[in-house]
Amino acid sequence: ESALDSEGETLLKNLHDLLQDDQIGKSLRNEVVGWTITHLAYPERSFAQVPHKGTCAATVVAMDQIEENPAELVRIIEGLAAKPRQVKLSNGEVLERGVGATAYASGTGSPVEKMIQASFMDFARPEQEYTLSEDSFSDDKADTGLWPAQVERLVEAVTGEPVELRKLEDWEFQQLLDRVDQTVPTTLQWGEQKDTKHMVLATGVDKDFVYYRNPWGERSDDDSLKDQGRERLQEGRERMPRRLFLERLDYAVQPEGWRGTPEKQPGLWQRFLDWW
Repeated sequence: ESALDSEGETLLKNLHDLLQDDQIGKSLRNEVVGWTITHLAYPERSFAQVPHKGTCAATVVAMDQIEENPAELVRIIEGLAAKPRQVKLSNGEVLERGVGATAYASGTGSPVEKMIQASFMDFARPEQEYTLSEDSFSDDKADTGLWPAQVERLVEAVTGEPVELRKLEDWEFQQLLDRVDQTVPTTLQWGEQKDTKHMVLATGVDKDFVYYRNPWGERSDDDSLKDQGRERLQEGRERMPRRLFLERLDYAVQPEGWRGTPEKQPGLWQRFLDWW
């Protein structure tokens, strides 16, 4: 976790700036400040995907930032909430507030969730305009999710670090979580149809299970893959049999150029000595 944002400021400084920013209307500022603090303090309980929207990837990228660099996320939130409703991201590109993001009167979802998800979606596919209320990109009613190249564009801009998206071997996935990054945005083949992809935030792996946060949180009753061993725990935390998770892995977000190192298996004599 980074203690400083991309401009060298701390989380406390950015929260203070958000609280004092007179370029945000008072009513919206009160809501944004309150919800930002809530999301930082109780991310698993409070921060989730706006229901019935194809924003899983945008949500997971924000969830990952809460864990990895909350100071940067607060800086982004302030920039989107304040006039002129835009903020420079870590890689120098400008993120603008999504159309109608704070005006969308959904029964579920905080103003911060809506603002971030709508803006991230719009940025990831710059050639089209995303509207949260309709969950659609202009001129494209059928496809509301993000393609791998669009996820890569979003992650690199938000984090300022080059990444690549690829399918990993079982042992390589474990090394990525154990040695490189404790939270890994990961896309799975969620349903049986080819286009039913869903992104989750992998948080751990043991010999039997992969543990992850589902961006749906507790806002969805979806029981996909339950009959194959998927278990919903609490507050969006879930686990899936390791074999099933890796079979359905479409890609994981990893540092550009990173490759795992195959571990040499002990010989028969060493295994005997270990057993003895």
